[in-house]
Amino acid sequence: MKRNKYLLSIEVMAGILALTGCNDFLDRSPQGQFTEDDHPGALAEGKVFNIYTMMRSFDITAGTPAFAIHCFRSEDSEKGGISSDGSEQAAMYDDFLYNASNGLIKSYWRQNYAIIYQCNDVLDAIETGHLTGENDLYNKGEALFFRAYCYFNLVRAFGEVPLVTFKVNEASEANVPKTTVAKVYEQIDKDLDDAEDLLPAQWPAAYLGRLTWGSPFPACPYLYDAQ
Repeated sequence: MKRNKYLLSIEVMAGILALTGCNDFLDRSPQGQFTEDDHPGALAEGKVFNIYTMMRSFDITAGTPAFAIHCFRSEDSEKGGISSDGSEQAAMYDDFLYNASNGLIKSYWRQNYAIIYQCNDVLDAIETGHLTGENDLYNKGEALFFRAYCYFNLVRAFGEVPLVTFKVNEASEANVPKTTVAKVYEQIDKDLDDAEDLLPAQWPAAYLGRLTWGSPFPACPYLYDAQ
């Protein structure tokens, strides 16, 4: 009797597979895990939130690498102190004589490009997923603004830099030649114009601090002065 039940179970399973197809049966989304198929725009927004977190990194806004790039080179500030806090490196920044092996410079370069790559990932997800909802367009505007911001940092600090405006899937894809300063500024200007058209005038109180359509304006005058 048990053997008959076992054979019957096999026959029933075979019938199910025959009706549904093996591929349909096996091609299932991960159970208990959120996937892009569930809500494509939600993953893109999550990546945008991560960009905000990356912008607060020690290497790009408030830490020593940012101070070195933005302040040590200025006539309005002078680095003092002792050798243990990096004062011996101040002359390199004052004279614009960068050393590619310098840790502060590498950190600043690396973090700006890390944010750029994340922005490109968001933009690719929105474009390839044909996401056109209101919130998706806001996310697109945020990614465009932050990409422009990071290239604005890089072009002022280093001049010609690689201009990468696509999602990088393999490390070799990021190995592109340097782009002229004029072309980098052209891309910055385009990204800011597009961001202005996409960002909201204001956010609900729950999202206080996110970019609005007025955010690109403060940067625009400096784009032309820096050229």
